[in-house]
Amino acid sequence: MSLHKRCVFNAENSKALLYWDVLVSLTIFIVAMVAPYEALFMRPRLDMSFIRRRVLDAILVADMVLQFFVAFPDYKNRHGRMVTSQKVIVWHYLTGWFLVDIVGIFPVDCLLIWANTRSEYRDIVSAWFVFRALRLVRMLVLLRLMRTRLSTAMRTSSA
Repeated sequence: MSLHKRCVFNAENSKALLYWDVLVSLTIFIVAMVAPYEALFMRPRLDMSFIRRRVLDAILVADMVLQFFVAFPDYKNRHGRMVTSQKVIVWHYLTGWFLVDIVGIFPVDCLLIWANTRSEYRDIVSAWFVFRALRLVRMLVLLRLMRTRLSTAMRTSSA
């Protein structure tokens, strides 16, 4: 990986980051295909699908952490040149896609499983369809990925 300016990764010249993007894209694709079905038809419980969701969540959490260290192209002020300032990268992510990412990985099923074990929260579980919508926010993560790093990788591969 290309490492400079306080551990900032530059997507323009990092094959490892491109491979990571492919892994995250596949993860998001799996989540986007499975989440609507699970949200509509499955009650949350501890089983293999729960473990699969946690593994996928771990990949997405790792990607969130990585976003604090990935340079991005600035088309407004720098004519598409990469921003490598750590402080600017962190601020850009926090004021951009961070909230979508954090909501998208919120483990709603863990909350529902916990609530189902407590009699005082059974009403929450009976109205669990309200929480199902939070799972669908995960699909916005795919939009974020497509808008940022993959477009950068494609632009640099055609150059």
